[in-house]
Amino acid sequence: MQIGVVGAGVTGLFTALVLQQRGYQVTVFDTTNRPYSADYGLCLSPAAQLTPLLSGLVDFTQALLKAGLSQSETLFFDADSIHGNRTESTAGLITPLLIRSSTLLGLLRASLRPGTVVPDVVPQGIHQQHGLVELEYSAHRSWHGELLLAADGLHSRTLDLLEVERPLIDLGQRFWRALAEDDSLLRGGALHRYGSQDTLRLTAFDVGPDSCGCEQTHWCLFIASSAVRGSSRLDSVTQRSFPRGALQGLPESIVQMIQSTDPSTVMTGRIMDAEPLNQLVYGNVAVLGDAAHPMAPTQARGVSSGFEDAVELADSLDRHRHDLAAALGDFQQRRLPVVKQQQRLSRQEQGVGCSGSA
Repeated sequence: MQIGVVGAGVTGLFTALVLQQRGYQVTVFDTTNRPYSADYGLCLSPAAQLTPLLSGLVDFTQALLKAGLSQSETLFFDADSIHGNRTESTAGLITPLLIRSSTLLGLLRASLRPGTVVPDVVPQGIHQQHGLVELEYSAHRSWHGELLLAADGLHSRTLDLLEVERPLIDLGQRFWRALAEDDSLLRGGALHRYGSQDTLRLTAFDVGPDSCGCEQTHWCLFIASSAVRGSSRLDSVTQRSFPRGALQGLPESIVQMIQSTDPSTVMTGRIMDAEPLNQLVYGNVAVLGDAAHPMAPTQARGVSSGFEDAVELADSLDRHRHDLAAALGDFQQRRLPVVKQQQRLSRQEQGVGCSGSA
């Protein structure tokens, strides 16, 4: 079976890796040929929860566990800490696997067969007929196969081409994130700071050394959109300027770390999700990851949920090896209720109201 994957992010590459391991022919279409300009930390599921998702991917699993950092100590600051009362805890916490985004993407690409990823492809049309699907991506170039997978993220071009309406929702917060040079502040641990109504204000965690051996800490600051309206520079991709009071109440050591970060590496954007889709399958096209179920980062479930999509799809294809329609129906029936529930929980835990469509 020839399978195409639109999107060379974490979900798209992991899906391709799982399917190749199961014996399927896979081509991944990357919408750019440029390297990722900004690096940041990712929080994956604990290693024990990842194990069943990585079954059969021996080399990749070993590389992932070697490159990732499993916290040996977690510093947890509760919601009252904004008022000066700090709680620290290391007991009873299930710590996740922490890794920088560039490292995870590099491990995935290195694990795929040579030539799997085709760069600089911008989908222009999707045509389905007689159990086949065609992806048109230039005037004289296209791909033909039995199954096309959309893993092209929040702003999915594939959904647009399928004419699927999925308005994006602004959840009322902006984020700023980056990697800071830090060899001691959060070594082997993490800090989570909450504000009023249990709204997440800041998350920071150790991601270990970079390729040059420099220890780094990922930090992400969340600020209510109402506090940043009116700024003429809000949509800058690399913007370190925060609204007045944004750093107030944070530990001074954290404030200094944030302020010392190279401003050219800081990313900013709005926290977005979308209303749940009523289906994940459109003929011979299936939707995965953020393209299917974007979520706020409150549960740190985005990457792991994409992994689960990939494995569930592969399992369905294996169960119905000679009946693609049955396989896709099985995948949708098993996965759709799960991701809808994950989206509901993410929205509830975000702790802020929606401010309308984007």
